[in-house]
Amino acid sequence: MTPYKHYFGQRITTDCDVAADRAFLAHYSIAAADAAAESDDGVLAATDLNATAQSITAGLHNPAVPRNVKVDGSAANIAGNVKVYGTNFAGDAINETSALNGVTAVAGNLAFKTVTKVDLPARVNTPTAQVETATAAGTVTTAGNALVTVTSKLYAAPVAVDVPVKLNDDAAAIATAIRTALAADPDISEHFTVGGETDAVILTAKVAAANDDTLNIAIDDGTGDGASEGVTKAATSADTTPGVAPDKVSVGVGKKFGIPYMLPADELVIVKLFDNSADTGTVTADDNELEKNVIELHGTPDGQPIACISRLKAYPDDWGPWRLPRPPLIAVTSIKYYDEDGTEYTLAAMDYQVDAVDGKIHIIDKPNVTLRGLNPIVVEYTCGYTTGNALPAVFRQAMLLLIGHWYTNREAVQTGAVTAVEIEITTRALLRQYKDWWF
Repeated sequence: MTPYKHYFGQRITTDCDVAADRAFLAHYSIAAADAAAESDDGVLAATDLNATAQSITAGLHNPAVPRNVKVDGSAANIAGNVKVYGTNFAGDAINETSALNGVTAVAGNLAFKTVTKVDLPARVNTPTAQVETATAAGTVTTAGNALVTVTSKLYAAPVAVDVPVKLNDDAAAIATAIRTALAADPDISEHFTVGGETDAVILTAKVAAANDDTLNIAIDDGTGDGASEGVTKAATSADTTPGVAPDKVSVGVGKKFGIPYMLPADELVIVKLFDNSADTGTVTADDNELEKNVIELHGTPDGQPIACISRLKAYPDDWGPWRLPRPPLIAVTSIKYYDEDGTEYTLAAMDYQVDAVDGKIHIIDKPNVTLRGLNPIVVEYTCGYTTGNALPAVFRQAMLLLIGHWYTNREAVQTGAVTAVEIEITTRALLRQYKDWWF
């Protein structure tokens, strides 16, 4: 069947010479596997900023379904604009610019189906490798092993290094022995370059990172047999150059899901999702740009299926009573009416009664106004089954009948001796009691 073109505004016919109220339902579902939780780096992993702006086209990942993107920085003072390029639900090219706000994630408003490029700003902070300096002192009076202990967040426990020193070694000779021993230690050389002159022992981090406040070089005589004597104890060292981590920016996905329609109003509602909890969400509607039509969840996506059911609008021609299309009725959102000049009014809830069982609305106090000719009354409401468990049992029975029949008869054409059995007669009999002739 040719899909209904929602923007044509067709009148809906019935099977008799009676005008039917009009209402439209658009149902869009997102599978559990595609309703993943928000992420900080699901589109682009944390990427170093350079001295100048750069464009990233490799290593990008598309959302499973059209969603908004969000940008995040690694340092409190990171600033600048991140521009994301890609396509919308329909495959049309779109882009969005977001201003970084330090380490606070900034969520965009457009739903991206694909992401093809990300423009990153120049860095704010210059990456700097941390430098730690210890100063040796004393004169060795007993040759043996001195002890140097290096503490750092990089190590689960302090690294103790034995340093052989000779009789009468002065401060410069002690420092030279320490530098040699540290450079030969695999744990130290993995993360630091060892340097220094005269009495200085300097460790320079091989990778620029945030300053390690625990980094320390302690110097002392050893202990036990073979320990040296005469090395002056120096329990602490100096943080001569604090470390500065590279500025990084990541791009993730937010909790705004794209809607495959351009809406003139907020006509979509999330009825049940995320471990079967309710989440009405907030809809942003735009009838000119598809990518601006999104629903932002009040909860948090967690890999549970999302079911979207339209908030319907019916257009009665008089004051009823009205039987609303697409039962069962869940709730009436509003009843608006328009006088002959087009002025909009909202009918107070006390002026009508809702019969949810029959899906009818009865007007108690009819307004004394001359209604306009086209769509004089607009009833906005939600309807349908909020969970799979709420479906009547016969629906599931009919589904099982059809699924079993299609599984057994998987070929389009059967050959040989075939006994014709129309399984659909049974399903129609089961479902007829729930059939409703509204569009």
